[in-house]
Amino acid sequence: MGLDRNRTTLANTCLVGRHYKSEPTPEPTLFKHCKPWKDRSCCTGNTSEAIHTSDVWLHLSWNHCGNMSAKCLQQFHRETCFYQCSPNLGPWKTLIETSSFGNERYRNVPLCETDCSNWWNACKDDLTCVPNWGTGMDFTDNGYVCPTESTCKPFTEIYGNSTNFCEVVWDNSYKVVSDREPCMHYWFAEGSDNPNDKITLMKLGINQTTTISTNIAILILVFCMNFM
Repeated sequence: MGLDRNRTTLANTCLVGRHYKSEPTPEPTLFKHCKPWKDRSCCTGNTSEAIHTSDVWLHLSWNHCGNMSAKCLQQFHRETCFYQCSPNLGPWKTLIETSSFGNERYRNVPLCETDCSNWWNACKDDLTCVPNWGTGMDFTDNGYVCPTESTCKPFTEIYGNSTNFCEVVWDNSYKVVSDREPCMHYWFAEGSDNPNDKITLMKLGINQTTTISTNIAILILVFCMNFM
């Protein structure tokens, strides 16, 4: 069908790393905020439950500066589900030379401004000790902890604004863009079509027909990939 195999693969793929499946498949038992990805998921049901029931993820405690508020934790759970479960991150994935978490991560994913604002508004009054949780923490036998010379301060003091928070907290995993531009949602309602499918296809330059849904277009791409 003339489709480039590499582009087709990137349209529906999982990162290589801890807690990721080898390829996206249905997961009807996904837990709570991870449920929107149940039709095509890079995480298992067990992983999705662990995201919600553990105070620590990838050796970092959400409560590194006292207990994180419930509303902030909800947003980090949703964002972590996106990180672990989304099959849409192929165009932005990059290799990691040294990491205990895996071989790939994503960088500069275009995050919708409204998603960033929701995340920020839920967390801006919480406390943290460093801006960049990906590189700024100290690693110990107990996991990642605040550096000894750091002080816990409100997010508003550490980051200043929503864009800086969303772009810096996970070491430039996201680039905040206007909702008027093609952008990704780190969470969407269960039962809705995945709004990120069309953004991934656009990024890869894969045309969608106007007569079929984006979900069907993705399934056609997967079918084509399996027979190339």
